[in-house]
Amino acid sequence: MPHIIYPESATAVIDVTKPPFNAVPDGKTDCTKALIGAIDFVTGEYQKAFNHTLNELSAQPDDNALLSFEVRKVNGKLNIPFPEILPKGYIIYLPKGTYLVSDTISYTSESLYNILFSIRWLEMNATIRIVGEDRNDTIIKLKDSAKGFEFGARKPVISFIKGEKSGVAMTNVLKNLTVDIGKNNSGAVGVRFFANNTGAVTDVNIISSDDEKRGYAGFEIVDEKVSCAFMRDIYIEGFDYAIRVTAQQHAVAFEHIHIKNQRIAGVYHMGAVLSMRDLISENTVNAVFTVGFTAQLILVDSLLTGGGEDYAAVNVEYGFGYIRNVKCNGYGVGLRTYFGQRIPCSEMPYEFSTHGEYSLYENVPEPQFFDSADMPDMPEFETDYTKFKSVTEFGAKGDGITDDTAAIQSALNSGAEGIYFDAGRYLITKPIHIPNSVKVVDFMFCDLLPGSELARTEGVGAFTVDEGTNPLLICNLFAWERFHGLMTLVDNNSTRTLAMRMLHTQGAAMYQNHKGGGTVFIENCACTVGGVPGAGGRTTGLKGEDAFISARHIPCFTFNNQKVYARQINPERSKTEIINNGGELVVLGFKTEEEGTAFKTVNGGKTTVLGGICCIGTKSEIPLVENKDSHCFAVLSTMITNPNQLFPIAVRDEKCGEVKILRDEALPKRAMLSYVIPKYIG
Repeated sequence: MPHIIYPESATAVIDVTKPPFNAVPDGKTDCTKALIGAIDFVTGEYQKAFNHTLNELSAQPDDNALLSFEVRKVNGKLNIPFPEILPKGYIIYLPKGTYLVSDTISYTSESLYNILFSIRWLEMNATIRIVGEDRNDTIIKLKDSAKGFEFGARKPVISFIKGEKSGVAMTNVLKNLTVDIGKNNSGAVGVRFFANNTGAVTDVNIISSDDEKRGYAGFEIVDEKVSCAFMRDIYIEGFDYAIRVTAQQHAVAFEHIHIKNQRIAGVYHMGAVLSMRDLISENTVNAVFTVGFTAQLILVDSLLTGGGEDYAAVNVEYGFGYIRNVKCNGYGVGLRTYFGQRIPCSEMPYEFSTHGEYSLYENVPEPQFFDSADMPDMPEFETDYTKFKSVTEFGAKGDGITDDTAAIQSALNSGAEGIYFDAGRYLITKPIHIPNSVKVVDFMFCDLLPGSELARTEGVGAFTVDEGTNPLLICNLFAWERFHGLMTLVDNNSTRTLAMRMLHTQGAAMYQNHKGGGTVFIENCACTVGGVPGAGGRTTGLKGEDAFISARHIPCFTFNNQKVYARQINPERSKTEIINNGGELVVLGFKTEEEGTAFKTVNGGKTTVLGGICCIGTKSEIPLVENKDSHCFAVLSTMITNPNQLFPIAVRDEKCGEVKILRDEALPKRAMLSYVIPKYIG
């Protein structure tokens, strides 16, 4: 179990037991006000930054003025999806103890909304990061018989969203703690989570300590536009439902989930693309119940035990299902679908697709060729930050004005195994090298700003990984729209094992490598290149866009001859989002935007895609999946909301000079103009 300790000097960390919040985690003192206060502070800082942007843009005399890629006026109408410059990044930290609460822990602002074309629109519930010291000994506990949590309330103990939809809820985190809904709170929900592009719930227990295990749901994602949320290592005991996913749009991914003793169903799935790997269910009721017409279930490498004669372990009542390497026992039926299949547990096939298999060539590989059963986990790294050094100790200012390149390099060259950044914005003017002595680089959700020369130099990395033998973790970055340019965040010039976790770049590519061999782990990483949404579908730019350096020909991720294991990856707006050149790539959950090729595999590479979503196409003849003299396995969906967002070519497959095309009309429809690739092998 991770034991996370931060030094008192870390300015990005808000210790809720310290002033001004002064929570007392003794299991007796009500900590509701303190925890809400910490979240209100973080979201309040975000709202202040937004209001500053609003005032600055409103004051511009030009009806088509712009401040960044997306913050602009269009014919006099304001388009402000988020602040032009982010506030300082924070982590809300809960030391060990029991935090007794009596109401929902969330923000209280009723005006936390952005403005799109002068309309109040999406909720800005972003940058809410809650981290506990110890998974089992940091407990948020709801009072027994708490008012408002009665039967039928469906009220969360922790909530990351108060409205109905958002598309800008980036880098939300819940990590390393336990949520206990107490006794006699049958309408309680443990955690209502929400995120866009990057967000995660990891190393969390959610339990009902009620004598009858009452409670409505342990964990739920129920609001719209959720995307790229990743849930890992979660234990849920009790409740009517362990997990409810009812949002219709986009995609979420789960891995290493243990659920036990639910009363109605284990996982209730009604809408989005749900990728789930290593689900362990101990239940009498349905372990997984997929019921929505637009739902796509990808369930692999799982064990569903207990069972009841009247239940199916997996019930795909509506929607689309892909099942592989799922074992079950005790149930009357192992798999039930609306097509009439009733497969006993003893006869569960290794692989099953409710809507068949697609391939453009004969003699394609067997499914075991793309097996994920042995997909390794990311290595473990040190989490006691008191052993680390801050870049501030070496002179870095983080003010967005001072050139911090030399100070950051000095910190990395100091011999310290762990380096972290304090809250701020760090100006970098040339590539910074990460030597073998460094095992952890934690940005702690700071922002980055590239110098002009660095931003205009294609093919270099803001950070270069030097050769060595030590595994390296790079994590927790929120580099906003001023971090734009032709450079890449990480240039891997080594064969070291590299782990990348919770990295978000809003204006530059994420990763490239020059040497093969080294294994790469990616968890919850997002990047955007190419400017404003819709830029790829235009033949001409908008006034002022040339001030912002970007290039859609640069892939978001380029993997050359590497083994790559990606859990939740979000590349956007590049003409080619991800290139696998001669390596092995496994993806559990993804989202792309615009018409670029999501996955391109060349030179004998092997790519496995287990669920995700491609959205906002432009009717261009660019394939979603491109496979050239390589192997490819893909299960995914599109999300199309109007006729101008089509993806006409699902797959382009080339073998020995022969090219074949799988078009949208050949595939089953998901909703309106959207379609599903239920299983493609190339």
